Amino acid sequence: MRLFRLLMTFLFGALVGPVTAPGAASANAVGDVELACTYNVQFNLAEPLTATKTETTWTGTGGGSNCMSPTGSYPNLRSSVIAPWTGTASSVPGTNPCPAQVELVGEGTINWSPGEEKSRFEIRVDFVAEDGTLGVSGKTLTGPLRGTYITALPVVGHTNPDCAVTGLTSITSEVTEVLYHF
Repeated sequence: MRLFRLLMTFLFGALVGPVTAPGAASANAVGDVELACTYNVQFNLAEPLTATKTETTWTGTGGGSNCMSPTGSYPNLRSSVIAPWTGTASSVPGTNPCPAQVELVGEGTINWSPGEEKSRFEIRVDFVAEDGTLGVSGKTLTGPLRGTYITALPVVGHTNPDCAVTGLTSITSEVTEVLYHF
């Protein structure tokens, strides 16, 4: 078991490399990965973002599965559902948000399974629609994993198919590896 933990810590460290999280100094690299989960998420905007409508609110849906604790500290956190999850979205004025950059900032609650444990978190997502990349950073505020940073491995997302015509109404990302780390 110890060899497995060492191997997993090494692999996650090699995959992630030097990534920073909000509030962390740029020289800090990802420390011990406490938990890694595969997530599917969707952000639904209350109103479409367009060249003239550059701010709105959002709600999110999502969940994690196949969670693994390389350090062995959280063997009972195996999956999760994120709810409620809300925040604000903004884009650059005068540009169509579909080929431009969008920033989502918010907070939510992770409901862990099995069991009844919950963690509150804050998150920031920077989405570049032109190439579909998502930058994800956050921090766990309460409950299991309290104080850990949240980082996603290189993530690809996509917008609603009619984005260029109706504006940005949703961003979806499937099979994203999310790390909870110090």
